[in-house]
This record gives sequence, C-alpha cells and structure tokens, in this order.
Amino acid sequence: MSDRIEVLLVDDDDEDALLTRELLSEASEARFCVERASDAESALAALCANRHDVCLLDYRLGRDTGLDVLREALARGADVPVIMLTGTGDRSVDLAAMRGGAAEYLEKGTIDARILERAIRYAMARKGFERELAAKNERLERLDAEKNQLLGMAAHDLRNPLGVVYGYASLLSSGLDSYSGAEVREMLEIIARSSSFMRGLIDDLLDLASIEAGTLRLTVRPTDPFELAQKNVALNKILAAGKSITIELDAEEGLPLVDADAERFDQVLNNLLSNAMKYSAPGTQVRVRVCADGGDVRFDVIDRGRGITPEFLAALFTPFAKEGTSGTAGEKSTGLGLAIVKRIVEAHGGRLGVKSAP
Repeated sequence: MSDRIEVLLVDDDDEDALLTRELLSEASEARFCVERASDAESALAALCANRHDVCLLDYRLGRDTGLDVLREALARGADVPVIMLTGTGDRSVDLAAMRGGAAEYLEKGTIDARILERAIRYAMARKGFERELAAKNERLERLDAEKNQLLGMAAHDLRNPLGVVYGYASLLSSGLDSYSGAEVREMLEIIARSSSFMRGLIDDLLDLASIEAGTLRLTVRPTDPFELAQKNVALNKILAAGKSITIELDAEEGLPLVDADAERFDQVLNNLLSNAMKYSAPGTQVRVRVCADGGDVRFDVIDRGRGITPEFLAALFTPFAKEGTSGTAGEKSTGLGLAIVKRIVEAHGGRLGVKSAP
C-alpha cells in the first residue's frame, strides 16, 4: 500500500485545481487525498485545524494573496508545511514566499507529477526537521532553566553551612588558647557536620548532573535481591542504633535474580533507609520487605514516621523538594536523595512509588 498523504489544495480557479488534482493522481509512490478550499477564509480555517500533511497554496486568491493567507495562518498557530503555487515566474514573489514561511515555491506551468510529489515530500521532511529542532530547543531551554534553578537552590543551601564553617574556623584561629578542650571539640564537630553536609550536597549534585546529562552508566548483571537488601540493612543498623531505631528485614525465599547495578542499587536502598530513619522517632522500627510481584521483585521500605502531606507527595521526587521540616533529631536534607533514587530506579527499568499520609 502506498503512503497516504492528506493535501489541502487552496485554489480559486476550477481548471487549475483540476489540473493539480490530475498531477497528484499520477504520483507513483504516494496516495494523495485532496481537500480543496477555494477562498482565503475557508483556507485559513482548514490550515489552522492542522489536520493536513501539506498545503498547496495558490498565490492569487481573488482580492487576497497566498502570502496574506500564509502569514495569517502562521500567526494563528498553523503548523502545516506550505508549497506556494503561482502562474508567473516572478522572482520577487518567490523570495517573498520563502521569507514568509513557505517550504517551497513552484510555477504551475513548469511542474509535472514527479516534481510535485518530490516537492511535497521535501516540504513534509523539512517541517518534520523543524518540529524536531523546535522540540529540542524547547527541551534545552527547559533544562537550562532547571539548571539555573538548581544552582540557585544549591548556592542557597551551601551558604549557611559554609558560613558556620567560616565562623567557627575564624574563632578558633583568632583565639585558640582562650577555649577549653571541650569547647574546641564542640566547634570542630560543628565544622565537621557542616562540611559533611556540603560534601553530601555536592556529591548529590554531581550524581544528578550525570543522570540528567545521560552519562550515568550502569553495569548490570544478575544480582540476588536478598543479598542486596541484607547487606544494606546490616550497614544501616549501626546508624539506626544511634537513634534507638531497629531495622528488620522480611524477605521471601527463592526470589529470582534481578538485573541490577549492585553499586547503584546500594545507593538506592541506602537513600531510602537513611530517609526512613531521619524522619522516624527514637524507639520505632523501620522494616525492609522484599517480595515477588508478578514477574518482578518489589522492595518496600516501611517506617513509622510522621508521614507526608498530600500537597507535598506530588513534588516528593523532584530536586530540592523539602517539606520545610528537619529530621526527628534535627538532621538536614539536601532535597536531592529521592530525586536521584527515582532516576536510578527508572534507569534500571523499574518503578518507584510512595504511600503515605500524616
């Protein structure tokens, strides 16, 4: 079956319109379905509907010109490639048509079926390239805006801890002998915590930049999901003990191997576990459940924290998403961990979801 191409033919001359239809019927590689408009008003309505693959637009339309129709159609959002047809070889009209947005300009007396078909295919291909370029430019603009927003947020989040480091370092350097050993240790601990937060933020930013740039490389191999969960639970039990939180692992037996980058998946589970512990009260429990889910394996990280408001759930996995509350022991958040987790999970072909309520 030949290609089916929807053509809008705009011509107020019945004889010329018939000749153009005959040329289209002689095409060897495509089947043209032609709708005709015989005046500027109906041509504008049809063009702005954007339901055709191409428009053959006559330059002379009674009191109007095809250029007038083309300009008005583009101003109204028409996105159909237009080939201007004329009965004269006026070079000025040729240039005006191309500058006005026409994809091609043809003289009626010099075209045959092969030339017309080739011009139509060229116009459609050019329009396709233009749409693709516009979509890429729009994406670049969006990414640039997001980059500027992320940089602004990162600078804001780095300013306070950097000020703390600078302030305490200045105090120590200007009068170390005037402070007791206990005071010095406390200042150094504050400097260390602030520095750790800044390092974590920068590491997260670099990870996010790598993922967004498409340079994240996964080394995927068959991996035991139970061993993944068991290792990360064991590592985080030490941190959980500092808040008197217990972590329990509940895993089904005989789980199938999963295709995963073990190092990156460690990052996923560590982020989810540290997040669960951060917002859990001392003396509570965090549970990790690993089970079969159809042909997949599902990891659940379940905590007894204060929960998430419905308004915040929608933004939970976006960069720098914060609900304005710190952890139950005053822990700070970069607001990037869950955004990174989501992108790593999706890079594996998986899904990440959340169920929570205050």
